[in-house]
Amino acid sequence: MAMRVKSLAALLTIPLGLLSIPSLRAASRSAEPRPDLVVVLNTNPSNPLGGEIWLMDLSGRLLRRVTRNNYHEERPQFSPDGNRIVFVRNMGGIAPGVGLDPKYNEIFVYDLRTGAETRLTRNDV
Repeated sequence: MAMRVKSLAALLTIPLGLLSIPSLRAASRSAEPRPDLVVVLNTNPSNPLGGEIWLMDLSGRLLRRVTRNNYHEERPQFSPDGNRIVFVRNMGGIAPGVGLDPKYNEIFVYDLRTGAETRLTRNDV
């Protein structure tokens, strides 16, 4: 399974040992709000509803698990000030033959200082 890396800088910060873990892939990292951190997605291809967000420092050490639930998170991005992470969470709904149904996607923000998570959208389907 190939790793999808959206940022060369993020790839360069992942220790070689972590590259052997197929479910660990670097997520995108915005330009310079947090040059000391990388956001990482831990996914399991056999479980499309799995997918958690972690923070990693530049030495490759996992610092904090941002999400812990039975939903699928993706597309994490740092806020411009580097104090929050915005991400998409699929709140359920697997469409046959399609996988995760995007109509169940919601946008959340995680505050790095407080650990508080805020839901920004409500797609009441």
